[in-house]
Amino acid sequence: MGTGRTGPNVLCAYMPKSNEDKKRIERWFVQAARRASAIIPDGVIYDFEKPDFKLASPDGLIGIEVTELLRKDNTGPFPPVAEATLHEQAVEAAEEYYRKSGAIPVRVIVYFTNDWKSYRRPQDLGRSLCDFVASHNKHLDTYTKRDVPDDFDVVGINPPDGQPWLCGGSANLGPLQQTELALAIRDKEKRLPLYRDNLPGAPIWLMVYISVTTSRTVALPFDASTWKFESAFDKIVLFNYPEGEVIDIGAARVSIS
Repeated sequence: MGTGRTGPNVLCAYMPKSNEDKKRIERWFVQAARRASAIIPDGVIYDFEKPDFKLASPDGLIGIEVTELLRKDNTGPFPPVAEATLHEQAVEAAEEYYRKSGAIPVRVIVYFTNDWKSYRRPQDLGRSLCDFVASHNKHLDTYTKRDVPDDFDVVGINPPDGQPWLCGGSANLGPLQQTELALAIRDKEKRLPLYRDNLPGAPIWLMVYISVTTSRTVALPFDASTWKFESAFDKIVLFNYPEGEVIDIGAARVSIS
């Protein structure tokens, strides 16, 4: 048995289905980044649009645009989005099987092993997950790879809280390239004039975060803390959630073109 992220951190595994869900998750990551580092100042965070949030800091208003960094492709025959959909369907099936079994209520958070080369049915994955949870529900814990069935990396069994079971994916991919991050920054930079019009006079920050939300999640290389990008944003912050690391990457004069 291992110890994993519990409590509010399970939001990292939630797959948003609406703009409201997306906003809630983005807000959570901004708050998590602020807890992890003093780079993001204190102050009330207000929902906004274009940019995503405005922060009333002690030094004045700051606009914050938030984006998750996701890989666009993979080397296997199954697209990452399809793999993520399979995970979601499997967890829904597992929760339904478990509910119908009459077992004691629990709340489950599961991380899958990505597999783009094998065909798997969500019902089969769901049955496997249900059986595992049913056989371990008297010992609430986070079970890691050595304890869980094939196809899973982590299974967290938690007290019930009225919320549905949650799923995520693992980052079984090569490390992020600096050029990939540069392209993500440049894409967001196209919208910067609108952000400045909507919050005149306020500095506009970009927060790029890496989570374990789907099978498109990227892995950050060890030297990423040395990366710097030139940009029209007033500050660019990279939040590597799995490691609890917040990096200011927008200070040096390095072109992203």
